[in-house]
Amino acid sequence: LYMASLLPELSSLVRRGYEDAHAEDPNDPKVMTVLASLVRDSGEAGSLGRAGGLLKRAMEATPEDANAAVTYGAFAAQYMGEWCGARDAFMAAMRLQPGSETTAQLLRGAVEGCNKAAKKRSSKRGTVVYILAGLVVAAVMALVVCGGGDAPKAK
Repeated sequence: LYMASLLPELSSLVRRGYEDAHAEDPNDPKVMTVLASLVRDSGEAGSLGRAGGLLKRAMEATPEDANAAVTYGAFAAQYMGEWCGARDAFMAAMRLQPGSETTAQLLRGAVEGCNKAAKKRSSKRGTVVYILAGLVVAAVMALVVCGGGDAPKAK
């Protein structure tokens, strides 16, 4: 029980060490990857965005590392709902390790998630267009009925 009570303090010390290492070398992909995990687990406001940013930078710093791409892709999909970013990361990993069945499965899931997200965005845009068109029609009718503006008058 006593040992369990030390875990938060130990985690804080480890994180401070990685924060210091990141400050010394902000481009070290290994430090960014571990720090991203510690930041994600902190539960602090903005922690998921910061962790995702660290993992993306780690992936970009090591374009030849399929594991960095898979790690970012999995994080982007699971924690941030960024299916299209995950798809791109998994595609990069597949180029580096074309025979990886695990990455292929992750890629299929990300493609499906990205397609669903695109359909939702398209559906929302369509709804907004219909609402705006309805408002324009209502405004024109109000002008005609009330005789305001430059609307043509009936003879």
